[in-house]
Amino acid sequence: MKLKMAIFQSDEFIKTNFSQLNDILDISNDKGELTELNTEAYSHIDIICIDQMILSSKILSKLKNLKLVALRCTGSDHIDIKTCKRLGIKICNAPGYAANSVAEHTFALILGICRKMENAQQFTRNTIFSWEGLQGMEIQGKTLGIIGTGAIGKRTAKIASGFDMEVIANDLFPDQKWAQLTNVTYCELNNLLSKADIITLCIPAIPQEKHQYLLAEEQFNQMKKGVIIINTARGELIENKALLKALDQGIVSSAGLDVLPLEHYMRQKDKDLSIYFKTDIDSDEILTNYMLCQHPNVKITPHTGWFSKEADQKALDITINNIRAFANNDPQNML
Repeated sequence: MKLKMAIFQSDEFIKTNFSQLNDILDISNDKGELTELNTEAYSHIDIICIDQMILSSKILSKLKNLKLVALRCTGSDHIDIKTCKRLGIKICNAPGYAANSVAEHTFALILGICRKMENAQQFTRNTIFSWEGLQGMEIQGKTLGIIGTGAIGKRTAKIASGFDMEVIANDLFPDQKWAQLTNVTYCELNNLLSKADIITLCIPAIPQEKHQYLLAEEQFNQMKKGVIIINTARGELIENKALLKALDQGIVSSAGLDVLPLEHYMRQKDKDLSIYFKTDIDSDEILTNYMLCQHPNVKITPHTGWFSKEADQKALDITINNIRAFANNDPQNML
């Protein structure tokens, strides 16, 4: 008897790709999301395949037959992992699929900020061809501090070398051989914060139970005045109230953010505003997000760093291989 799989946040592209699993799985596709209201209809499902959809403890507890959550992404902070472990539900992800896309998006944010592209475009859309306030900054010769030198961090460093930037890095497990080959210098976090002209975050989210930030007021106070902050990793790495304060004090001149804390709830808000009242989310954090979205020196994209045609296909290829391996009792990329 075939395992039953439900694919959520699906479209024709996803449906076509996953059709190659029809020989081993009974597959259903849903354009929508799994919620507390419709979970009962999927209580017979063995495998669910999702992207950034929230899987709370309440939802997971109702999926009585669930054996595997197959993620079409790398991060898992939108899933209640503790509940999955308690219920014996396995999780697999798609590591490394978007390293190039996210690194390129990092530089899109850097260049957009340094050359004031958004302001310039607004001028010309209004047929204003003044140069007032549009003087930019070259990144050649500037120091880029990369926090986290996994696949994304290493690709970011390679792109930076093409701009003749000096690259310094921090990582819990430094790859000294790679650093020597690429002319990257590892240093302590405090030194990176004080030396870098631009700081980019390329690490996973810190586990929630630790209740700490990578960048909070203490870290902002160590930075060079006028530093640029780029975050294409996870919103929870930065204490956004401290970031707002650093922006107002001029410590941070600009920030380019592709991620925000609680962004999964903000995305759901587009479909159902009452999400803010149905869950125990931090309303202060949501308010801070909105303040950052309106700040003139902050450029925010809606977590699209990974969203390229090439990365999208890689994610599906990895996920399909993960599911086939699980069905064949040879699981891979398990969290």
